[in-house]
Amino acid sequence: MNEEDRLLLSVNDAMYMMSISRRTFYGLINSGELESLKIGSKRLIPKDSIEKYIKDNIEKWNRLNTYLMVEVVHL
Repeated sequence: MNEEDRLLLSVNDAMYMMSISRRTFYGLINSGELESLKIGSKRLIPKDSIEKYIKDNIEKWNRLNTYLMVEVVHL
């Protein structure tokens, strides 16, 4: 199976894919911002959950940057 075809990622693979630390990663899971599931003792992350988190946050970051740019212009 090609790695791109996997639907579920290990914690290490997901952290690597997102370029974040273990602490940040588990913070996202504990806050509910990133979905995960446990199968036996293994925690797995749906690939589409990572994609959704990134998409949602890009939109938030873009709105925040637009707001900040407007505030800077008005100062």
